[in-house]
Amino acid sequence: LDISKIQTWFDMVGWEYILNRRSATWKLLDDLTKSNMNEVVAQRVILKSPTLIKRPILEFGENL
Repeated sequence: LDISKIQTWFDMVGWEYILNRRSATWKLLDDLTKSNMNEVVAQRVILKSPTLIKRPILEFGENL
């Protein structure tokens, strides 16, 4: 998983759709990170902890 793949997914459906706010990993994030969540922060935390991605993600050509 790399930043370009994450950005592609964000561009396709939006970072809010990709970020799993119900995961155990989300619950472990500090309150400051959660309250300041935006696209850039979401990229950073997903790169660090890919379990924050809603799964499964299926790619069909240009569709996600």
